Amino acid sequence: MNRIVFKLIVALAIILSFFEIAAANPPKPPPVGDIAGYVTGLDGETPIQGVAVRAIDPYGFTYYDTTNSDGYYFLYALQLGLYDVETSKAGYITQIQENIEVIMDQVTIVNFQLGFACDYVVGDVNNSGMLNGLDIVYAVNYFKGFSPPPYSCFCDGHIWYVSGDVNGDCLFNGLDVVYIIVFLKGGAPPIPCPACPPGGR
Repeated sequence: MNRIVFKLIVALAIILSFFEIAAANPPKPPPVGDIAGYVTGLDGETPIQGVAVRAIDPYGFTYYDTTNSDGYYFLYALQLGLYDVETSKAGYITQIQENIEVIMDQVTIVNFQLGFACDYVVGDVNNSGMLNGLDIVYAVNYFKGFSPPPYSCFCDGHIWYVSGDVNGDCLFNGLDVVYIIVFLKGGAPPIPCPACPPGGR
C-alpha cells in the first residue's frame, strides 16, 4: 500500500469518526415555552372566534395564532424571555398585555376580555364628524322628544348614544349638554366613556 492510499484511508476514517460522534451527540435545541389562553367578551364567558393573537419579543419577532370557536389560542415553542401579547379583531377594542414571561417547558396563561369598539367623535351628537354648537341643539331637541342621535353603539353592556357622553360617566343626559356648553366656552375637553373609547383604543 503506497503512502497516498494510506493517507486517504486515514483521512476517511477520521471523517467517519467525526460524523459518528456528531450523530451520537446531536446539538440540544434551545429551551422554549408556550403562551396560551382564551379570548372572551366582557362577561368572561362568551368566546370570541377569529381574534388574531400575537406575541412580540423585544426584537420585534412575532408569533401568531387565531382563536378557535372556543376562543382558545396557543402560541408554542417561544424562546424564553418577555413578550407583549396583543389581540386584534375588527369591531373589538385592541388589547395588549405587556412583559409576559415565557418560562422553559411551561405554558403561560394569558386571557383576554374584549369589548366592542365604537367609531365616533366625542360630543358629536349629530354625527357630522366634529363637535360644535349644532350638537348642543341636536341634543336638546332629542331630550325634548325629537329625533335620536344617528349614531349608537353596543358598549358597556347595552346599545346607547355613546358619542353624547362627554363627561365620562357612560351616560348621555342633560349634564352632557351643560358640559359641551362649558367646553365651547373654554372649559375642560370632552371625556369619553372609559369602557367605550372612540376607535376602540
